[in-house]
Amino acid sequence: MSVSNVVVFDEEKRLEALKSLGLLDTPPEERFQRLCRIVCHILDVPVAYVALLDDKRQWFKAQCGIENVTELPRQGTFCDTTIKQPGAVLVLNAAEDPQWADKPYVKGPPCTRFYLGFPLRVKDGQPVGTLCALDAKPRGEVTDAQLEMMLDLARIAETELELRNTLQTQALLLDREKELSRKNDFIRRVLGRYVTDDVADHVLSSPEELHIGGERREVTILMSDLRGFTPMSDKLGPENVVRILNHYLHFMVEIALKWGGTIDEIIGDALLIIFGAPVAMEDHARRAACCAIEMQRAMDGLNRLLQSEDLVPIHCGIGLNTGEVVVGNIGSEKRMKYSVVGSPVNLTARIEAFTIGGQILASKETCDQLGNEARIDGKLRVNMKGYSKPVCIYEIGGLGDLQLPQHQD
Repeated sequence: MSVSNVVVFDEEKRLEALKSLGLLDTPPEERFQRLCRIVCHILDVPVAYVALLDDKRQWFKAQCGIENVTELPRQGTFCDTTIKQPGAVLVLNAAEDPQWADKPYVKGPPCTRFYLGFPLRVKDGQPVGTLCALDAKPRGEVTDAQLEMMLDLARIAETELELRNTLQTQALLLDREKELSRKNDFIRRVLGRYVTDDVADHVLSSPEELHIGGERREVTILMSDLRGFTPMSDKLGPENVVRILNHYLHFMVEIALKWGGTIDEIIGDALLIIFGAPVAMEDHARRAACCAIEMQRAMDGLNRLLQSEDLVPIHCGIGLNTGEVVVGNIGSEKRMKYSVVGSPVNLTARIEAFTIGGQILASKETCDQLGNEARIDGKLRVNMKGYSKPVCIYEIGGLGDLQLPQHQD
């Protein structure tokens, strides 16, 4: 690290950087031992080590030529000085150097004479340790080639020091990715009960859309309800009511998802299904009509199943309407729901209320989008609450290859 890039020595930040490595007091590692052996070979010295320095200790992460010593007091050591320097510290003969001659480890054992140490810098340029060489014999010089090789080894040591932190970060990220994947799988399974897999994937891949608010969107709304089910349920008992509803909803939900509908509400025996949101569909009216027809066609098979279990047959009416609504997440930050709001929703409910069992009634707006492919079995002009003039609604008997039985006069 060049002098121009060295940050001002800050002991508090340095100790934070050291702690973040998680290497203090950990077992020896071959990757650091190998560096020490290379240092001994390059400089022909008996002692080399990688030391990490906390506030009081000089702790040896790796060493060659030092026996039965894992740490020393930091204060006044060669390494204590080295971590405060911008570059290498070179002492050719400590006994003749006024800065070091009186030090106990120079005057007495191990009688150090030669020292070469490089500060090891990691996060934000903070010096956390040293790569050092020692000898009891003084030296006349260290060649430029030797210094260059030692500097390379110091850079390698710095990389190795941060590698553990990097690997831990990668492992943490992998764990979080797995956890997110598990959560996404759970969310997808939950969403899959109400929308198609495509819609679920769209919601999960667009987290920026998961906020309170909405947008204007043209959709087709399907509402269905069982005819006469409320008084019937009073006579059946709760267990049988639940059995009937579970069978009914199983059939209807599967069909809705097949045609790309988003199930907005299930309230008792009533269903509210949206076509065209959250994923836009150019053919939302056609999908809704096909869904409605297939739902009515499925009722015969459903009733055979109910009768086989000694349950009463049921019949549903379906209303369809197309219009511009506000779609989006409605609620609070802690509890929100994807839903539709607008007068077209209210009109759909009123259309559905005019149906009888087995019937599909649709607004003019929906029929206009279906075009000539739709089989219209009848037209009604009805008075509706909130409308000053009668509203025309149409009975749909089929669409393309999907057809309901013709009425018998």
